[in-house]
Amino acid sequence: MASTVIGVLARITSTIASIVLVYVALHTLVEITLRTLFDTSTNVVVEFAGYGLAAMSYLALADAMRTGSLVRVNFLVERASPRLRRLLDAFCIVVTLAVTLFIAYYVWLDMRRSFVRGFQTESILPLPAWLPPIALFIGLIVFAVDLLLHLVLVLQGKVRLAASHVE
Repeated sequence: MASTVIGVLARITSTIASIVLVYVALHTLVEITLRTLFDTSTNVVVEFAGYGLAAMSYLALADAMRTGSLVRVNFLVERASPRLRRLLDAFCIVVTLAVTLFIAYYVWLDMRRSFVRGFQTESILPLPAWLPPIALFIGLIVFAVDLLLHLVLVLQGKVRLAASHVE
């Protein structure tokens, strides 16, 4: 049940990342058209493309792990016994989870501070400064929850990390 719910969340965030990719491509095409044909600009394409890149990268993390798309060097892991492989997988998950939660915590602190103080981005189109990192934060949280699920499944011997996905 939990695996299915987390799988659906991973798919949803990955789909949102795909939509953001389409948006960035369309915004870029609009910008090219405006500059070429009308000698004008939206003046925010670079900024919004940067926000989009961060959103795409982090929103797709959980689904990428589930499908085995994340880069992983298996040189030592593939030569280990099944028990040692499980422990190495668990170690990798714990370290990744710790780093993910560390980053999520500081992103949250920064978003909260920006919200409380009413900070805005320094741009031609000022946005509340807590708004751009929301997708990054959501992606990190979904990834952390998925890592936790994978840790349990790896320790139970039900799945190997990056060998098969959980559905």
